[in-house]
Amino acid sequence: MKKNILFFGIVGIAALLNGCMMWMHGDHGAQDHRFAKTVVKELVDKDLALSLTAPPPLTGQEALLVVRVNRIKDDAPITGASVTFEIKKEGRHGEGHAEHLSAVVAERAAEEVAGTGEYRLRFVFDQPGPYRITARVKTADKDQAGTQSVSLTQEVGGHGEHDGNLPPTSWMIIGGIGMAFMMALKFGLLVL
Repeated sequence: MKKNILFFGIVGIAALLNGCMMWMHGDHGAQDHRFAKTVVKELVDKDLALSLTAPPPLTGQEALLVVRVNRIKDDAPITGASVTFEIKKEGRHGEGHAEHLSAVVAERAAEEVAGTGEYRLRFVFDQPGPYRITARVKTADKDQAGTQSVSLTQEVGGHGEHDGNLPPTSWMIIGGIGMAFMMALKFGLLVL
């Protein structure tokens, strides 16, 4: 009887630890976590520096897209510029995903933060997946004729998607209980 309890106890602990390991290292196939970082892209052209920042957005939540525009020679912010953000949803279609597809989702003017050379756009992404974000900057400065642009690709994650599985926090709690149980067994604190 004690051997059966010990066997099923070890199997149960292994299952709990598997859940803990899945939480720590990811379940490569159930959910994609590539979207979990802020992406920054910088461009330096002549005497103009552009820096585009995109946070790790989730669908249905507002994301703050920011471009900073500075003059290189004196690091002064460039104010009064006309800044437009273009947001494209990228994806693949066709046999074997051979063709690349990109569709414009939005093109909107950014708001300037007074005197800082920072231009912002608040945007809500409605679908998960990769998006190409481009900031186009047209300055009133006679030395910087023309429009400069900087682009980056950011992965938008699904909001609360777990494909019917327990959320990662639950796996962490279950794994922690399993670890405590295993340590108690190891040190003889729990007598079966």
